Amino acid sequence: FEYIKGKIVKYYPLYLITSIYTVIYYGPTRYIVAHDLKGLGTSIIEFIKVALMIQPFTRTPLAYNGVEWYLASLMWFSILNIPFSIWSKKIRKRKNAIVLFSALIVASFLCYLGSDFVFSRILQLGLPRLFPLFMIWFYIAGLLLGNIALYYGRNIVNCLRILQPLLLLNA
Repeated sequence: FEYIKGKIVKYYPLYLITSIYTVIYYGPTRYIVAHDLKGLGTSIIEFIKVALMIQPFTRTPLAYNGVEWYLASLMWFSILNIPFSIWSKKIRKRKNAIVLFSALIVASFLCYLGSDFVFSRILQLGLPRLFPLFMIWFYIAGLLLGNIALYYGRNIVNCLRILQPLLLLNA
């Protein structure tokens, strides 16, 4: 838990200060001027979600601005870094590690498309594509790409040669 604690100590104070500033600038002032108590109450509830970093899991993830959503999502996703780094160290020792990492990147993009199809089209939940259930697959793909870069070390030409088909797949 030291890793997560370090992330919170590093990012949360600035996150909270900028959130307060953004809320004051964009949020309740317009409701106070318009005497809209319902809108003011909604704005206060949105701020509580932002302060607790749970707004990515709501239907309105961009309550005030995209930076708050990004940082909150990053904090939640960083919980995956600990087990993922332990797992990836074991995999990097294998002879076929690059093939496995590449296959998992393609699988993560397919999981993104599949989760979007299931939750948006079949279940019709109306979740935004910024919802963590969708974006987690891009985060995992980024972790896998990082492992490919570590696998090849400083030999960037070989790394780019391996990544080229993956980048074309994403385009």
